Amino acid sequence: MYKNEAGGFTISNSGMPENSYLDHGEQILLQKESKGQLSLFEFNYDPSSAYRIDEWNENGPTHKNFAVSGKDNIWQIDEFNNDGIYKSTQKLNLNQIFEKEQELQQDLNSDGVLGNAISIAYQPHGGNKSLYKIASGEFYFYDQGWNTGSSFHNQEFSPGQNKPIKANVKFAHDPTAALYNFSYDTFGNIVDEIDIYHGSGDKWVKETFNSSTGSILGNQLNMISLVFLN
Repeated sequence: MYKNEAGGFTISNSGMPENSYLDHGEQILLQKESKGQLSLFEFNYDPSSAYRIDEWNENGPTHKNFAVSGKDNIWQIDEFNNDGIYKSTQKLNLNQIFEKEQELQQDLNSDGVLGNAISIAYQPHGGNKSLYKIASGEFYFYDQGWNTGSSFHNQEFSPGQNKPIKANVKFAHDPTAALYNFSYDTFGNIVDEIDIYHGSGDKWVKETFNSSTGSILGNQLNMISLVFLN
């Protein structure tokens, strides 16, 4: 899908880069018809992706074009006919977008992964747990070794198998680093910890979590110079 200089959007299979000119035979301009008059279709949010479904009948193929737009938990899929004329809208939440991605095997919200998969993996050097962010925005502590694009969300776990532990805080900014740490409990046993750094500008926070339970053990407000020292 391309945004043109007039502010409208076109769908094309040409795969041309930005600032390129599309041949008229390669593009479909998205429009809306009202009282016999055509105008550029307007999205509430710039589209994140587009796809086409071909259906066959006795008269041959029928092409249906779809544009996906939205943000956070508000999404919609607008349908256009083969001439680019608007037909209908389907409202969806984020989980429904994830399900649609799995159905089509296409990244619809342009987050880089399919479904509610891992979007960022923070792998500390030490211990056996890592911090993962999944596409819905939630953070989990789980076994090391999972990569971006893989998914442990909603999978079946056998009895006794480790399960992901949801972090019990919300980060104001996506963390930039996760470092292994440890302490000792009252019985002298090692407690595996992960120090999570997040912030912006000259204000940063280091929060320490028990990586086995997800509980926060402490936090420290750091000026940026102290972050560098750590």
